[in-house]
Amino acid sequence: MELGGIKGNFDAIYSLGHNCLPGVQMAKNGLRHYAGVIDWMGSPLLSGVSNILRNRFAHFMELRNMAITGIDPNAHCYLVRDSAYHIISNHDFSLEANTPSQLITYPQFKEKINRRIQRFLDKLENSHRMLLIRTECTFAEAQELQEVIRALRPHHDFRILVVNHAPVQDIVELHWPLESVCALHIPRQRIFFTRTMHIGAPFCQASIMCKRRRVSCL
Repeated sequence: MELGGIKGNFDAIYSLGHNCLPGVQMAKNGLRHYAGVIDWMGSPLLSGVSNILRNRFAHFMELRNMAITGIDPNAHCYLVRDSAYHIISNHDFSLEANTPSQLITYPQFKEKINRRIQRFLDKLENSHRMLLIRTECTFAEAQELQEVIRALRPHHDFRILVVNHAPVQDIVELHWPLESVCALHIPRQRIFFTRTMHIGAPFCQASIMCKRRRVSCL
């Protein structure tokens, strides 16, 4: 799909990782009207995300599958990995409220995640036109994701925007032969906040418009 294929109106727009960049740019461009399930999580393997969707989030972030693997010094939170889906929570378990051996705030976290899951599944099943945004993935991973979403939305339209960082000077369309996927290369930068300028360009260039709703960060 060409970049022009993601122009138009969308009933729902969600980030599918692999880090916070899509969520940041959605907010900057007025497209983030509610919090997604993995907006602020690390999901280095898109196959894990596809499995979550395929399984409709069954057993996602269950305590028995979670382990503290480190500390995010910027967020002042523990890094907590879901071994079932290879997803990492970066911002949910503060150092002040939890310990290296116990996730004390897990009940509140799980309640929040379950609320976001139900909202996402409702949008997935009922929205007329949906846009999903992913940074960093391969052709094969994008193809798998397209097949998973198509199975979950057999009667509704959807688009997937893939944004990969590469040694390029400007936005480059990749022309992947996938009906519902628009894939781009954008310049690779070392600094996180510099990279956000480049990743924002596809949003503006595509002239994406989302039906206005009150922004929710629940």
